Amino acid sequence: LASQATVRSLLNAAIQLRRDVFPGVLWKLFTRAAEVDLLGRHPQMRNRLERIGAVLEDHAFGQKKSLKDMVGMVDAMVKNGIIIQKCVEQMTPEFVEVLQGITGTEQRAATAREDDSAAVPDADEGALLAKAQKLAISYWVRLQKMGISEDESLRAFLETICSGSGGGSKLDGMSLTEAIQELQGVDATDLLQLGLAAQLTNRLPSFKGRDLVRTSAMVSSDTIRKSLTAEVIRRLALDRAVSVSTLRRGEDFDNAVAILVQWTEWLHEPDSLDGPPPFPLETLVRLAQMVLESLPNILAKEPEAARNRLLTASRTFAAFEADESIPLKVFKQGLRVEVNEGVHVWQPALAAELAFTLTALEAPRLTLDLVTWLWKIVGSAVTSLDEATNLLDQHAAQICAFVLATRHLCSPSIQAALRLADDAPVLEAFVAQSLRKANVCFELPSDAASDGLLAQLRLALPDVLPGKAWQGSRAVPATPYIVDMVFPEQQVLLVVPRVVHKAVGSSNGLSAPARLMEQTLTAMGWQLHWLRPESWTSRLELLVGGGKDGKKEEATQALLGLFGANSAAEATVANQAR
Repeated sequence: LASQATVRSLLNAAIQLRRDVFPGVLWKLFTRAAEVDLLGRHPQMRNRLERIGAVLEDHAFGQKKSLKDMVGMVDAMVKNGIIIQKCVEQMTPEFVEVLQGITGTEQRAATAREDDSAAVPDADEGALLAKAQKLAISYWVRLQKMGISEDESLRAFLETICSGSGGGSKLDGMSLTEAIQELQGVDATDLLQLGLAAQLTNRLPSFKGRDLVRTSAMVSSDTIRKSLTAEVIRRLALDRAVSVSTLRRGEDFDNAVAILVQWTEWLHEPDSLDGPPPFPLETLVRLAQMVLESLPNILAKEPEAARNRLLTASRTFAAFEADESIPLKVFKQGLRVEVNEGVHVWQPALAAELAFTLTALEAPRLTLDLVTWLWKIVGSAVTSLDEATNLLDQHAAQICAFVLATRHLCSPSIQAALRLADDAPVLEAFVAQSLRKANVCFELPSDAASDGLLAQLRLALPDVLPGKAWQGSRAVPATPYIVDMVFPEQQVLLVVPRVVHKAVGSSNGLSAPARLMEQTLTAMGWQLHWLRPESWTSRLELLVGGGKDGKKEEATQALLGLFGANSAAEATVANQAR
């Protein structure tokens, strides 16, 4: 597929096939093109794929197909953006006929079981009907996406299986979740989604832990999320004065961490940032406490998975506001065991993230034991520059941030001890080489709020600070940290906080990595200021607008205050001179 010439030859040959064999072959080619995103790779081939569609249109539907095949065919039409109308018109009645046949067979079997009390239910028949019902939803969704008039019989079938009572539905577990996900974003599906959501809510108590996690990651409905949250609270007794104290199995621990991560992602969604949280924050805190309390026991029980769990836990808690409420001794305990008993060298990527997140959680209280353990893990992983060159830039940036933190946030005695460590030359050389690369830095994502505020700031600066040089969106020298504006003469850095900087569940608090950035840059002599949109948008609007009222003067002084008294005095003189 890499060669456009090869693809062109293949499609040309397909069009020239004998008429008695090519409908089946062309359908296979048409559906396969959708599966591999052929037009996404070679958009110039659209005219040839449209010719294949026209050939299929002339031959209409043709041979009998299974429900799965028919779903695949309409799915290919959606993905390729080529609707084969006649085929759909013939295919839909056949789809409904097959569907009704499967339903009728299952109903007759159910009636027979009622007549014979000793009869054993046939699991295969129920599973077959469940698959058919799931395929019916998939088929109908694709008809809606193509804007094709729906078949009344198919719609009636869907309303039966998607009713809130679930009387005719055989969908359960993840089939319900996947069906709801398919319906999201499709017009005229509110009632169907509500019915499936009611079925899902009723069946949540029977879900396995991993299915709760998968469902949490897939659904966007507030109603379902509330039901999922309620089920997690019920299982772990998070609403009681005395809840489940610890998680005893590794699988339960992994599921709890995954739920915790998912909840933090919900909190970072735009709707949650501007409105009430989707669940009580104290519930999030109690789940986090349970995870931390369970970590030492889980690490000891299943040492073969200790590394990944230690890293996952540190990564998860780095998203919170690092303070005394996070018992770092839990991480230290697990890290000490790993260093003392670890036989294999850590993978460089895992070592980088562990060192970065644990340092961010502990800073500025970097103790000798923690830093020494992390230094040993990272130093052993980065055994030579050649072996570490396949690191992602993000992981290289994490190692650089870790080493910079030890240089600037540790006590002189700890710094001296690290310089004498066997791995010191390797790490220092790695950092020196990495920081010379432009791409070894932390990404600073763009969003509407930050873009708008920075545009206003660029308009206001020439009038407020005339003649002052600044650089936009670049790495702070000798660091992997990207900021929005650098003022070299004043040693001032400006950053509009993004979601990655904000602590979970806090409007103004910084996540552990953001706080580490602030502390490291401050220790290096920079002044880092966070320009929060809620505080600065209105000020900058005054500065770029007209008028000279008192509020504009207050906004001017607030901006000048970021650069100190000398800058304010210089700006006053410059403005008077003009």
